[in-house]
Amino acid sequence: MGIRARPSNQSTGWRIIVVDDDRDLVDTTALMLEQRGLDVTTETDPEDVLDALDDGLSCVVSDYQMPQMDGLELLEAVRAEDPDLPFILFTGRGSEEIASEAIEAGVTDYLQKGGQEQYDRLANCVESAIESYHNKRAARKRRRQFEAIFENAFAGIFILDVADAVIVDANPRACELLEYSHEELVGIDIAEIHPEDYEEYLDIGRTLIGTDSCRRIQ
Repeated sequence: MGIRARPSNQSTGWRIIVVDDDRDLVDTTALMLEQRGLDVTTETDPEDVLDALDDGLSCVVSDYQMPQMDGLELLEAVRAEDPDLPFILFTGRGSEEIASEAIEAGVTDYLQKGGQEQYDRLANCVESAIESYHNKRAARKRRRQFEAIFENAFAGIFILDVADAVIVDANPRACELLEYSHEELVGIDIAEIHPEDYEEYLDIGRTLIGTDSCRRIQ
């Protein structure tokens, strides 16, 4: 796999920690990742990685066999702090047993050290893992924002299952306006709430789904 080169002065803003008790290897790994525009910090003591964890960290790349704490122990400690933070085990010692334990502990990826091709694979894995991580965080943030708007909106809001024409959710204001409890509204046919507008609502819903747009219904 060839390296997808990025100019060294074009930073992604992603912070990576590489940990390996071999100073030469940790410096080489950092150099390979820095060539992709990644901001890399190196550590030779895995216990120092835990002190460096914060909201700005994007990925941990760790050796397996280290005297103070092995890669799996570090992985478990990181997972206790952040269950989703990308963690890539980059090790010179490979076995099915280690790989199986790493997967069970929630490793993002597992690679054996080697020549240039393995560093290329590592860089690609790091970038892919970080992009996925930040996409998931952004999606959760949007979800929280939607939930806040949904719960606190002054207007009544329904979420409809257009296929079955039933209400699958309603915000507190909708329940208040219709004088229904949330439990009473969820699962009810929209025809029971707005029989005169039943077909219009379904047509609007199908149109919005088909055009990926939105519309306020009075």
